[in-house]
Amino acid sequence: QNNIGTRLAGAAQGGVGIVGVIGSGALCTTGWGCAAGALTGTISGDYAQAGIRQGITGNATVPYGEQVLQSLGMSPQAAAITYGVLGIAPAAVEAAVINKAVNAQIATNAATRQSYEPIASFGAQGIKPTPLVMQSSQAQAIVNEYVAAGSSPSQAISRTRDLIETGTTMSISPTVGQGVELIKVVPKAAIGGDGVSTYTPFFVTRQEFESLSKLPANEIAQRLGLPAEQGVRGSQLGFDVYAIKPQPGITPKVFFSKVAPIQQGSYSASGGAQQVLVPNRSVWTEAIKIGSLPGVR
Repeated sequence: QNNIGTRLAGAAQGGVGIVGVIGSGALCTTGWGCAAGALTGTISGDYAQAGIRQGITGNATVPYGEQVLQSLGMSPQAAAITYGVLGIAPAAVEAAVINKAVNAQIATNAATRQSYEPIASFGAQGIKPTPLVMQSSQAQAIVNEYVAAGSSPSQAISRTRDLIETGTTMSISPTVGQGVELIKVVPKAAIGGDGVSTYTPFFVTRQEFESLSKLPANEIAQRLGLPAEQGVRGSQLGFDVYAIKPQPGITPKVFFSKVAPIQQGSYSASGGAQQVLVPNRSVWTEAIKIGSLPGVR
């Protein structure tokens, strides 16, 4: 809760930035040296102030120079690289590395946290799970699948409500055969990616994935109705692609729905992709990475 790791990393970045300022001053022996020192010193000072503020507040702080580059249209990653290169002094580069490592850790923590948050927290605008809807054969079939997977009745009902809200349509499919392959598209992170938990129920068919893969990364995020953090990260960094198949000898039941739009503060995603809901992951294989999709260059 006190963001100790973030504070310590900010303090380290601040210290390295201060060293960069001091080192840049030593360059001022000629006119050109003073000019170079002024540039690297300014950038090192920017990293220093960002690190010090981060150490005090515990909140991730982006240097002003990176904010300016982002305002000109650069992605966060491109801005970070460009700004780090401009401050080519070793201390400035080290401060940039610390800054990016902290941001990567924060992004990963945010992604993990959001993967456990209720669906309602990111404003899925799908079917409302009213008592009448929850009594329908479709809803009861999903509840039964969750119970079969080991959920308690109350957990199964809560998770079913969440699933129903993520779609604008809902229908029961026939049981699927051994040849079926379902695809999961997950945003990359600065270091690695989100991976696929053994519980997530959200997938698409191979056919739907082939259609999505032809779209720009930001449109993929939109059609999948991804929450803000994952949507922005996937748009910038791209996606990893995973696949699951039924366990040998099992013909599991899945559910199809159209992804609902979401509204999360000022961020929104249109939805529209056909998703395959898999409440009982125990009858499917572990997700295996089969490829990736590029983000914004």
